[in-house]
Amino acid sequence: MISEVRNLGELVNIKTGRLDANAMEKDGKFPFFTCAREIFRINNYAFDTKAILLAGNNASGDFNVKYYDGKFNAYQRTYVITINDENQFNYSYLKHKLEGHLKVFKNQALGANTRFLKIGMIKDLQIPLPSLDQQKKIAAILDAADAYRQKTKALIEEYDELTQSLFLDMFGDMINNQKDWNYIPFGKVFNALRYGTSSPPVYSKEGIPFIRATNVKEGGIVLKGMAYISQEEASKIQKCKLKESDLIIVRSGANTGDCSRIPRQFHGAYGGFDIIIEIDEPYSTYYNFLINTKSAKALIEPLTRRAGQPHLNSKQITELEVFDIPLNLQNLFAERVQAIEAQKAQAQASLAQAEDLFNSLLQRAFKGELS
Repeated sequence: MISEVRNLGELVNIKTGRLDANAMEKDGKFPFFTCAREIFRINNYAFDTKAILLAGNNASGDFNVKYYDGKFNAYQRTYVITINDENQFNYSYLKHKLEGHLKVFKNQALGANTRFLKIGMIKDLQIPLPSLDQQKKIAAILDAADAYRQKTKALIEEYDELTQSLFLDMFGDMINNQKDWNYIPFGKVFNALRYGTSSPPVYSKEGIPFIRATNVKEGGIVLKGMAYISQEEASKIQKCKLKESDLIIVRSGANTGDCSRIPRQFHGAYGGFDIIIEIDEPYSTYYNFLINTKSAKALIEPLTRRAGQPHLNSKQITELEVFDIPLNLQNLFAERVQAIEAQKAQAQASLAQAEDLFNSLLQRAFKGELS
């Protein structure tokens, strides 16, 4: 049982970095922690200590926690948390407690465009404080569950890398064209192109998925942040209805040019404010991968430049020069991708179980139910 509860501010020292987020330096000597999940590099350090790094702001409120021991530097909105007495309080235990509190932080966060945490929100966080040995035991259980979770995430990333490697091995990249393919306008490949709705529908808590630019990630559709519409709203925007194998390309904003094939689970969903392309298989699978390659993005990026935010139009997509690949090779690629995706789906199911286990243990740990 956990007998003592303390405010975090009584147990730790909290500072922030002093640097701008763009102070990062390629191949720098030391880690540079910003509010992003990714860790960057820099050539000077301001801290040399064990610390918990807590993102202090985020556009979506998607805060994150990291632990580091050594020399590093930090962005001015990254909280650097150090423990006052390690004979009383354990870093791994604290990291997991903060991870379990991230949803609360998201709800507490202030700001409209960029969500941010005030230092008082962190200092006032109540920490169950069992004995140090008990903290270490709880942390070890959570560390093991988290390690399994991270290993499964890494396996999924390996499957993604495998499909990208398969594509490059079979077809090369669009800039160097190592295989000496002929080029054709993309408009000769697909059946039709149309825009999604120009004005947002009325959203519902549940109903028909309404896919927006934020749901188009790395060649697929992600559920995080998915909006939903009623059948009545859907009837007003029938031109936006999607079917399996359609492609959806982000039309404007920070992710302009990102593309996804519509998978079976989103057949009958509706597209948002982007470009919808009607295209058959195996062309759909092949050209989705092609458009998402680094070389294709390098060719598309100059087309998106505008005085305001990046933007693509139907003419640019229709006239985009793409590889003219024989149908038998596209079929072979699609078959191999399907086999990889089947393995990836198993890993994703394992990850869901690992996430459930970790979150369950996390909740039990700070209710005093892990011994």
